[in-house]
Amino acid sequence: MHAEKGRPAHPGFSEIAGRNFLSSDDRSKKAGPVRNIRVIGMKINRPFPFQKDFVLLLIFISLFLVVFSFHGFFSGKEPGQDREGGQGEESVRTAAVGEDAEEGPEVGKRAPDFQLPALSGGRIRLSDYRGKRVVLNFWASWCGPCREEMPEMAEFYGKRRGGGVEILAVNMTFSERNRLAVEEFAREGGFTFPILLDEKEAAADLYRIITIPTTYFLNEEGIITGIRIGPLDKKILENFGEGGK
Repeated sequence: MHAEKGRPAHPGFSEIAGRNFLSSDDRSKKAGPVRNIRVIGMKINRPFPFQKDFVLLLIFISLFLVVFSFHGFFSGKEPGQDREGGQGEESVRTAAVGEDAEEGPEVGKRAPDFQLPALSGGRIRLSDYRGKRVVLNFWASWCGPCREEMPEMAEFYGKRRGGGVEILAVNMTFSERNRLAVEEFAREGGFTFPILLDEKEAAADLYRIITIPTTYFLNEEGIITGIRIGPLDKKILENFGEGGK
């Protein structure tokens, strides 16, 4: 490359910037907001001005990670043990007997309370079932796996009804064609367990439902002891009925 008279052979960043980009004053004179700016193929022909500081920062971060790893090694704990191991299990046991358990849609927390209209009439509140073990199921009539699990739930309910175990099937009514579709499906299946209608997505939001069917298992204190994403089967239901999670 040959330099022009009075100009360097290799222009610096400031010259490139001056030739290809607008200053803040120039931008303010342009109409409309500036967004999604992309700089493609820009080359800087001199060392990055903060290269030394950047290298020092990387060295500092590396040293920090090494010290942190040694701390975990000598403490005798595997990464994540506090979340998945003893401490987590202890928090579940404590929450299961404590009246002041934190509320949330996670195992070990008190199930968020809600009240919804029932397909058979009236309204049902979840907390009214305190003292019973509850299978809280979220489903829709258009969902294939939901339809497959319903007969298993009906059989379980027929055997366990009155034995301290209850099923509450929350229909995602806001996603249905109409309420009639739910009524026809329930009538054809002969389901007798309570079906709740979530017409405004209230319960689905509380439990952060993304996939259906999703089922929460609650103990007598209303604490979530297990979560099942996917269809239920006889083995899962019977295990819960016998006192399992």
